[in-house]
Amino acid sequence: LTKSLMSKIETPIQSLLDLGCGNGLYLVEFCKQVPGISALGVEKDEGACIEGRKLIDQAELSNRVELVCSPAVSFLEQRTAFQADLTVIGFVLHEILAQEGERGVIRFLQNITDRYPDIHLIVIEVDNRFSDPSIMQHGLATAYYNPYYLMHYFTCQRLESKDFWRDLFEDAGLEVLAEETTRPEVDSTGLEIGFLLRKERL
Repeated sequence: LTKSLMSKIETPIQSLLDLGCGNGLYLVEFCKQVPGISALGVEKDEGACIEGRKLIDQAELSNRVELVCSPAVSFLEQRTAFQADLTVIGFVLHEILAQEGERGVIRFLQNITDRYPDIHLIVIEVDNRFSDPSIMQHGLATAYYNPYYLMHYFTCQRLESKDFWRDLFEDAGLEVLAEETTRPEVDSTGLEIGFLLRKERL
């Protein structure tokens, strides 16, 4: 999904910023598949950063992939030499939404575009269709998405609909360049959604 959205960016992408990268496995696999790109992952959990650096060394990608142990908001306030062409924000915004509300998410997105005015953003979330029986009776929804949705109620994370995210991106001054879901042979529910965004041009 990320690669498909990335292919719609007209300018070459040389540097990728992953905010909330976990143990860096996504970045390692992504950089294996896209040889010309360098990447910086930002993760607040120290244990995940330690594990991620081991994965990067094992993959012999330490010259292209770096991890920074820091909350994403704090990282954006720092001054670093890394200049990002693209940031990937996968399954992160709904956590910020639960903790800081809509204004917190908007502020987070605007901090990114203030720091990197020409950056493209790829946001990946899960469409909240928990109350839609037509989708929740799907085999994969029964096996995976039903417990996935339920878990988010217990962890107080706030999943939202596609329309909600579109409206929030507009409020944040972002333009939706493309919107996609997973290929049917990977996940035919269409619940995982990806947006390609950039700062609105005045």
